[in-house]
Amino acid sequence: MSIVSKVTWRYMKKNKKRTLVTMFGVIISVAMITAVLTSIGSFLDLFLRREIENGGAWMAEYDGIDQEGLDQLYAQSDISAVMLRTELGYSPLPEENMRDMNKQYLYIEAADAGAMEDMGLKVSQGRLPEAPGEIAISNQLLADMGDIYAIGDEITLDIGHREMEMDGTTQILGQDWGYVNNQQYPDSGGERFVSDDLEVTYTVVGFVNVGSTDYTWSAGYNAVTFLDLDTWPAEKKLSARVIFDHVDRNIYERGRQISELTGCENFRMHDDLLRYYGVTPNDHMNDFLYVFAGFLIVLIVVGSVLLIYNAFAISLSERSRQLGMLSSVGATKAQKRRSVFFEGAVIGGISIPLGLVAGFGGMTITFRCISPMVSMVMDSNLAIRCVIRPDIVAAAAGLAVLTIFISSWIPAARASRISPIDTIRQNKDIKLTRRKVKTSRLTRFLFRFEGDLAVKNMKRNKKGYRITVVSLVLSFTLFLGVAGYASMIQRAMDVSDNTSSYDVYVTMNPDRIEQASLCTSLDQVDDYNIIVRNYLSLYFKEADSQKIITQDYRNITMDFQWEDYGVQFIGMPREELEKYVASAELDASVMDTFDESLENGQIPVIFLNQYNVVTDSYQWAQMEVADVASGDTFGMTLFGYDVDGNSHPISDFTQMTVAAVTDQVPMGIAQRFRPFTDFYVITLDQCVTDMLKQSQNYKYNIGGSNTAFVYMSSSDPKELSEAVSQVYDEHRGIFIDYYSVWETEQSDRSLAFVMQVFCYGFIALMTLICIANILNTISTSIDLRRREFAMLKSVGMDSKAFNRMLVFESLLYGIKTLIYGIPLSILLILAEFEMMRGTFSFGFFLPLPYYIGAIAALFGVVLLAMAYSFSKARRENILDGLRTE
Repeated sequence: MSIVSKVTWRYMKKNKKRTLVTMFGVIISVAMITAVLTSIGSFLDLFLRREIENGGAWMAEYDGIDQEGLDQLYAQSDISAVMLRTELGYSPLPEENMRDMNKQYLYIEAADAGAMEDMGLKVSQGRLPEAPGEIAISNQLLADMGDIYAIGDEITLDIGHREMEMDGTTQILGQDWGYVNNQQYPDSGGERFVSDDLEVTYTVVGFVNVGSTDYTWSAGYNAVTFLDLDTWPAEKKLSARVIFDHVDRNIYERGRQISELTGCENFRMHDDLLRYYGVTPNDHMNDFLYVFAGFLIVLIVVGSVLLIYNAFAISLSERSRQLGMLSSVGATKAQKRRSVFFEGAVIGGISIPLGLVAGFGGMTITFRCISPMVSMVMDSNLAIRCVIRPDIVAAAAGLAVLTIFISSWIPAARASRISPIDTIRQNKDIKLTRRKVKTSRLTRFLFRFEGDLAVKNMKRNKKGYRITVVSLVLSFTLFLGVAGYASMIQRAMDVSDNTSSYDVYVTMNPDRIEQASLCTSLDQVDDYNIIVRNYLSLYFKEADSQKIITQDYRNITMDFQWEDYGVQFIGMPREELEKYVASAELDASVMDTFDESLENGQIPVIFLNQYNVVTDSYQWAQMEVADVASGDTFGMTLFGYDVDGNSHPISDFTQMTVAAVTDQVPMGIAQRFRPFTDFYVITLDQCVTDMLKQSQNYKYNIGGSNTAFVYMSSSDPKELSEAVSQVYDEHRGIFIDYYSVWETEQSDRSLAFVMQVFCYGFIALMTLICIANILNTISTSIDLRRREFAMLKSVGMDSKAFNRMLVFESLLYGIKTLIYGIPLSILLILAEFEMMRGTFSFGFFLPLPYYIGAIAALFGVVLLAMAYSFSKARRENILDGLRTE
């Protein structure tokens, strides 16, 4: 160690407080950079594992490949695995056991052992096929059709394909097509099964959960048999999926080259998997993650550079006489420059490893705490794990080294230029002319001598004053920038939150509504409601909407550039409607009005005229949307579309009579309302069904459909969800769909909590950097003025005068910070908003509570830092202060 390095080391030990504060800042900086990079890497790892679980680990697929092409695949040295599979076709199921008319087939695939593993088949009974002639069938078939097959059964299947006529051509239907009946495509007569004259006998060896490929709407239940390449006919082509032993940005070009080499018919890459390796071209998710991570890292680096640079700059001001003395005894520019870099190297050598440990350790603990919530959000049993990769360690350490180097570069350059004469005079830091330190008479009048003295000191030592102000401004700006981003995420969650009045619902055909009791009679159901939704496009006439739409609501719709006012008819069985009339405290005679209107050929409705509406500032406000009264009648316009997509209005499609008006929303209707949502009116279910039938009489394409919804709530929504799910699985032919709102809301709450943990954790760490920066800057700048304070005390300045000067300097620092910091923070938050535009559906706003808190904290921290430093200065002996070197 050179003599200059030894002197630097002694200086760092003597000034332990400043050294420790600087090291603390570097540790937090490295920990935050590590946390950001580790979070990105860990979530990408989780997404990767989930995609492998759902879609397989294959990277490229070559469909329609023959034996010669397979030989080429096996010859490629960079392919670590080849998995073979092929579609054999469909086989009709016994009609007498069929419960779900939309699933009438077995869909049979052949796959080798590697392909079966990659398909993610999970055995519930028996085992997977291991030889030709063995078959495993989807569990879903047992759930829907009962035990029509058992392990050990021999089944003979007539294998063929599905087809239908479409636009004069024969369309072959695959598993991506649901069952096509003649009502959906009346011109084609629906689909038909065509035998390929292939009968095969299989032995059932297992039942499996097929996973993500067993779509509820597919026409066939999945089944898989073993593919033996040795016995497979050479003339029949296969589909081969491969895994490469190395993934880089050339993998797409490599995949294309192999497709040309093998002569396959179709080729595709597994984009959903490769995106998580970071190699998918034009991938917006990865772009967003990298931009987001880069933005956070820039904030961290700027805050860290600020803290470390100020520490070095202040250290240099304090050591300038020391460096000048070294220069006078022969120290070269390079030696003086190295003294600053040595200080940075020592700080980095200790702080960077500690920061890495803190970052990885903190994220490991964080991931363990939030893992159950992340699993719920991801709808997966996979746990998030802290991924420690060499590139993350290298990147975090490299950024920390770069931060320290940037922070120390300017002070090191200044140190190399220090001359002995300048340091003895100390005229580099303080330059005086009468004009430069002149203050106004108003300042002296308002703040007396102490305030005037404070202003003069800042003017005579502009470099130190500017360093302090710049430090405060950037700390203030960075804190608000991070807080603004967290507020945007919170606002997005608040706007999207739509807490429901129910926990679970199932959908069904309105013709089967009487069978809703299979769910509503469950012990776990506390309350329920049955409604039939009408999805026809029905609108008020323009003249009517001009009269009835309230001005407040019209203003909001204009802000959202929405001027069409539609109506969605909600039908209820008479029993449920009577219950709703009673719960809404409407007069019982409403039902008599319904009967009278029906006799007159009109549709009677209960009009919901008050909603919790999202405003143009994206806040929720309770308001009336229409000025209607009982007895009002409106002609509703229906829109149909021709083959070219042009709309055609059908005026007076039906007459709607308002039987009652209420603000009580029935179970199943959204509690919150957006300006582009149709108004809700409640009527009888039969009216809704009749309207749909009437709409089919027009020559234009009307669209629209009726669907019955059974909404249920419970004091134990978890048990209710499980019970209804079981009923749904046992009666797939009755119920169309099942949805647990409770589970979704739990997932949403978990997502919100995870985002808040990261956002507010980041705010907390950034706050620590900013506070450390402010404390270090101000306390050190006050320490450097010890001689000045000793002089003031020597001429009779008392404690009260010191306090007044302290308060005035704190106000000056705070006001100057706000003058620059507020506009800069607004620009930073605006830049964040522009960067995230399209991700959030709300306008620009400022996080005012954070601004108020930041302003209060700014003056508080500045005042405390100066008070602490002043108290030390006041306690110091005058002679010791005057002798300060």
